[in-house]
Amino acid sequence: MRRFLCFLLLFGWAWGLEREGLTVTVPAEWTSRELGPDDPGLLAVLQSPRQSLVFVRRQPSNPGSKLEDVFNQLKFNVIVKQEGRVIDKDYLTLGGQRAMRVKYWGRASTGPMKQFVRYFFLTDGQLVYVHCVCATKDARETEEFRAIAESVSYRRPADPAPDAEPH
Repeated sequence: MRRFLCFLLLFGWAWGLEREGLTVTVPAEWTSRELGPDDPGLLAVLQSPRQSLVFVRRQPSNPGSKLEDVFNQLKFNVIVKQEGRVIDKDYLTLGGQRAMRVKYWGRASTGPMKQFVRYFFLTDGQLVYVHCVCATKDARETEEFRAIAESVSYRRPADPAPDAEPH
């Protein structure tokens, strides 16, 4: 898959985004939104020409967390808070890490039911997830979501060294 993404980059069919330890390959027609300082865990917001969205976030993980723990919390939120249901889940590898993909239907605030796909993995004491919101029922969305998620890698940035004190 990485060779295919490199091929796309070479021929201008995709572009790369790097930010705060995140590296991701983005399909050519997609755009990246400006991020505000309000949400330091938000690493990227990407939008398709069909108005679908992908949010890439990181947050500290609980010590000893496992993918199943994250899934169980997500499932609870989908059922209770979004009045939805989990359609499918499977394991895969993202950014060299064991990851999970969960597809579900849910209600975003008070709007209509939508299809969501969330990919997530645990690394460097962080939970990193790629949250995909389908705006249309278009097969391209599923393919592009997967290509974006499979291109994600994350390395927690090193803490800045404290400034040396003058002698």
